[in-house]
Formats: sequence, structure tokens, C-alpha cells
Amino acid sequence: QEVCPWNRKASRGAEIDPDAMDQLELGPLFDMNDEDFRLRFRRTPLWRTRRRGLLRTAAIVMGNAKNARDVPALKKGLSDNEPIVRGASAWALGKIGDEAAKAHLQARRSRESDESVKLEIDQAIRACS
Repeated sequence: QEVCPWNRKASRGAEIDPDAMDQLELGPLFDMNDEDFRLRFRRTPLWRTRRRGLLRTAAIVMGNAKNARDVPALKKGLSDNEPIVRGASAWALGKIGDEAAKAHLQARRSRESDESVKLEIDQAIRACS
């Protein structure tokens, strides 16, 4: 922590009890545009990740949870402007692997322009089979 450049200007705050913190709802994050992200997370530790990093991480968490209720949010992630978000969303849908996830992946595959995201979609479709 002492060598981290982000901590140079950090003020000493009170200790935070992790159990007292509200959990961040992941699904609604996929509805945020850049301005929404700025308004909500400026001057917070999540600001460093930028919107694309936060959504990538949210998609990974959702994929590891393998909960079908996350499919609509991840479908939105497949259409994000950022390839890293689209790729992570594809991976997560592949981990969930239900028919809805597979259908969204197949629908997105023909419209995807980024080769690395196409590869991620192809692997996710195979994971659903």
C-alpha cells in the first residue's frame, strides 16, 4: 500500500466495516453509460477501474455465479461499446450455459466485428452445448 501511486494523495479515513457496506447490484451496472458511471463512482476506488473494468469484473462475477437471472444484463454487455465488456459477457453467458444464453450468443456472433470477441463467443457457444 505504501508504494501504490493511487495512495500518495489518499487521505486517512476511518476504518470501514466490510459487513456494514451495501452490496453493489451488478445487473444495473450494465445500464450505465459513461456519464452515469462518472456521477456515481467519481472519487471512489471504483473510479480507477473505469466503466469498462467494472463491467468486465461484474460479468466475471456473474459467470462464476452461474445464475440464469443474470442473462438479461449480460445480453446488454454483449452489445457494449467496449470489446473487453463484450468478451467478458460472452464468457459469462457460456458459463451460465442455458438456452437463453446460447441464443443471445448466437444472435450476437454474426454482428460482432472484433476478432477476439468472436473467439470468446465461439468458445462460449461450445460451452453451452
